[in-house]
Order: sequence, then C-alpha cells, then structure tokens
Amino acid sequence: MAKKTKSLELSSEADSREADLQIARKIQAAMIPRSFPVVEGLELNSIYLPCGAVGGDLFDVIQLSNDVLAFFIFDVTGFGVSSALISAMAKVCFINHIKPGVSPRAVIERVNLEMIRDISADFYITAFLGY
Repeated sequence: MAKKTKSLELSSEADSREADLQIARKIQAAMIPRSFPVVEGLELNSIYLPCGAVGGDLFDVIQLSNDVLAFFIFDVTGFGVSSALISAMAKVCFINHIKPGVSPRAVIERVNLEMIRDISADFYITAFLGY
C-alpha cells in the first residue's frame, strides 16, 4: 500500500511540474514579439523555436524613431526554467535602457551591470544590440 501511495505522490508531482512548465511556456511565448514596427522598404518576420519547453533565448525589435529601429537578441547559458527566468530579466533590462540618444554600447554596459548585480556567476548572457 505504501508503494502505491508513493507512486501516486510522484505522479501528482510530475503532473504539477508539467503544468508549471506549460505556464512558463505561455509566459515566455508572450515575451516574443507578435508584430514588428512598420518601416518602409523593410520587411521583418521571425520564428521562435525553443530547444525545450522553455529556453534562454529572446529577442525584440523596438522603434526608436521614424527611421531607427533597435534590434536585440540574446542567449542565456544553460536551458530550462532557470535560463528562461534570467532571459525574462534580461529582456526587461534591455527594454528599460534602449532609448533614443543612448548608444548600443551604453545599453549593453548598463544591462551587464544590472545582470551581474542580480544573477549568479553560474550564468552568462551572449547578446547583440544594433540600431
């Protein structure tokens, strides 16, 4: 009887983890741009296919002015929920610092400082930002 109870507990925990992953997948999918700024002579499209349920890769395109777009893409080391959480933090940092008149270098430096302050040394981010 104890084995059956333990098996039911494990099954319930696995179901709960799977439900959490489904929620994480939906949250991460909501962070992927569904549409892009319209710029004459430029067509933007994307496809996002994480390696697992969730991942550490994200990107965005932000319109800074009528003729200037900021494009960033980055990858957090590792995989799974921890990388996905850190990538969410990084995306917020990028969005907070990408502003007209602020150079890509300054944005990267500011994001780097915030991420170093807030995450473990076990993770790092490889990023590209261009205007």
